[in-house]
Amino acid sequence: MLTIARNAARGLRNRIRDARTVRQVEAIRARGDGTSTPFPNLVTLEPTRRCNLHCVMCYTSEVERYTRMDELSVEEIDRVFSELPVKRVNLVGGEVFIRKDIFQIMDNLVRRGIVIENVTTNGTLLDEEKAARLAEYIKRKQLSGLTFSIDGEEEMHNAIRKSPKAFELTMRGIAQVLEALKARGVEPRKHVKITSVVTPDNVAVFSKVVGVAARAGVPTVQYNHLICATEAEIQATEMMLGLPRAEVDTWIVPDLEGKIRSEDVLKEMAVAEAEGAKHGIRVHFRPAKDPAGVKAHYANQGPFGGTCWSPFDNCRITFSGKVNYCLLLRSEMGDVRTQSVAEIWNGEKFRRLRKELLAAPYPICRRCCKLSPG
Repeated sequence: MLTIARNAARGLRNRIRDARTVRQVEAIRARGDGTSTPFPNLVTLEPTRRCNLHCVMCYTSEVERYTRMDELSVEEIDRVFSELPVKRVNLVGGEVFIRKDIFQIMDNLVRRGIVIENVTTNGTLLDEEKAARLAEYIKRKQLSGLTFSIDGEEEMHNAIRKSPKAFELTMRGIAQVLEALKARGVEPRKHVKITSVVTPDNVAVFSKVVGVAARAGVPTVQYNHLICATEAEIQATEMMLGLPRAEVDTWIVPDLEGKIRSEDVLKEMAVAEAEGAKHGIRVHFRPAKDPAGVKAHYANQGPFGGTCWSPFDNCRITFSGKVNYCLLLRSEMGDVRTQSVAEIWNGEKFRRLRKELLAAPYPICRRCCKLSPG
C-alpha cells in the first residue's frame, strides 16, 4: 500500500508540473513571438564534457576532446546563478565527478537555496567520502536524486563502456551511496535509480539490467530508447534550420530497422517488466512505452508529431558557458561569459527557434525523450 501511495503522489506531482508547463507553452503560443517566462524554470548544467569512459552510444565520444581549461570556473558558475532566480538544477556530463571541484559547485548551488534535482553519473569515480557528501545533500533535501548508468551484466556493460573495470567500479559506487544513505536513516527508494540505454549492442539482453538493480538494491530502472536519427532526418533538419552538421548533435544510424528490431525490443521490455514485478523494482521506458510507439520509434521513416516543451522550460548551459537550444540541437543561443541568462533566454535566436518548434517538431526530434504526444 505504501508503494502505491508513493507512486500516486509522484504521478500527481508530475501531472501538476506538466499542467503548469502546458499552460506556459500555450501562453507562449498565444503571444506568437516565441518569448518564454523571464527566467527558465529549470537549468541543466553541464559542468564538464570530459569523461573517463568512452561509451559507444554517447555524444561525448564523437565530439572534439576538451580540457578542463575550457570549462567554466567555480566562480563563473556561481556568478551565473547569483543572477538567476532558478530553484531547480540538473547536473549532467560528461562525467560530473571528473571535476575535482564539483562539490564546490554543488555547495554554491545549495547555498543559494537551489535544489539539485538529479546528478547523472557512471559512478566509477565515487569513493566513501564522496558518497557520504552526496548522502548528506539528500538527507538535507538539497539533492533529490542520483542516476547511475548501467547497460547490462558485467561483460556487456564493460564492452559498451569500453572499460574492463567499469561495471565493478559502478557497482562499488552504488553500494557506497546506499550504505551512506542507510547510515543516515534515508530510504533510497526515492533517490537512487539506474538508467539504461537500449542500443544495438544490448537489445537482446537489456532486461538483465533489472537483475543487476535487484542485486545492487536499487529500486528503479529507467530505460531509454536510443535517441538517434537517420541521415535523411539529419539532412532535413539542417536544411530547415540552416545549421551546420556540428550543431545537429545526435547519433546517426543510417539503417535503424537493420540495427534494432522493434519485436526484439518489445520482447525484452516484457521480460524486464516481469523481472521488475518479481523483484519489486519499478521499471519505466521512455519515450516509447506501448507497442505502437516502439514500432514507430525504431522505424527508419514514419510520421511524427507532438510537442517539445524543453526549450520553453529548461535552459541548458554547457561546460564552456555556451547556452544550447537543447540536447540535440546544439545551436548556440548565447554565452554566459558575456551575456546574462535572462538576455539569452528570450533573445532573438531562442524566440525564433521556439516559434518554429511550436509549428512542428524538427525531423531529428522524432525519437527524443523530451517529445510529448499532443
